[in-house]
Amino acid sequence: MKKSNKKFIGWKQLIPITEEKPMEVAKSGIFFDSDQHKIYIFGGNKLNPTQESNQLFSFDLQNNKWEQIKPDQNKQPSIRSAHSMTGFKNKIWIFGGNMENEYYDDLWEFDTNLNQWTKIEFAGHEKKPSGRYSHSAIYHNGFIYLFGGFSNEGSRKNDLWRFNTLQKKWEEIPSIGEIPKARSSHTCHIYEDNLMIVGEWFLYDFPQNPSLFPSARFGSVGCAYSRSHFFLFGGQYENTLTYDEIWDFGFEQEIICDLRDFLDQKLLTDF
Repeated sequence: MKKSNKKFIGWKQLIPITEEKPMEVAKSGIFFDSDQHKIYIFGGNKLNPTQESNQLFSFDLQNNKWEQIKPDQNKQPSIRSAHSMTGFKNKIWIFGGNMENEYYDDLWEFDTNLNQWTKIEFAGHEKKPSGRYSHSAIYHNGFIYLFGGFSNEGSRKNDLWRFNTLQKKWEEIPSIGEIPKARSSHTCHIYEDNLMIVGEWFLYDFPQNPSLFPSARFGSVGCAYSRSHFFLFGGQYENTLTYDEIWDFGFEQEIICDLRDFLDQKLLTDF
């Protein structure tokens, strides 16, 4: 006999114990390191006054502490927003993004053990994605998959690229079947060896109770952990306000226990 119960956690704002924290930004990059239980945030743009960032911060979930990581300033990505950020173990990669009218096509790798950025260089004849922003990218089995975005050609894209993290090479993947329409400001996810492309941007207005819900916003970034938590950082409201908040959404969890574990097995009989 088994008994099932469900537990709903909901939204909870994580309050840092340190005064040091990222500035209020939208369209930053985010990556969750499950080994260190840290969230990494890079770049983004701030409103009023307008300001782009290339700051790199980590947020330690075990003690709610922000820490700015300050590598060599001559060897780090330039200020930008709407770039992609993904990673695996102690490596984080960012690609593209923009600042004002400049579209980036550079790829950077950050080592969380060494606190060091490395720009991945390509020969002039090598193929690689065009400069773009508001695209999506995700790591899976040794490759970074990149899709879409708004390009330096002045239009949205629906091309799919794959970067081999060992060989340090890009290749464009020919698509067959029904191809997603060109888009930007979407997300991508891996589910059972499938790459899922989700939407464009939407603004969802949560009930206005700041103690329970994030306020309405767009341009925020998020990452999930172990099917039980979703972390949300930053964002923008219309063209007037940017945020530096970090939120934790606890998913509904199913708790199953076998009642036989609580009984004397010697007294049990089968009918």
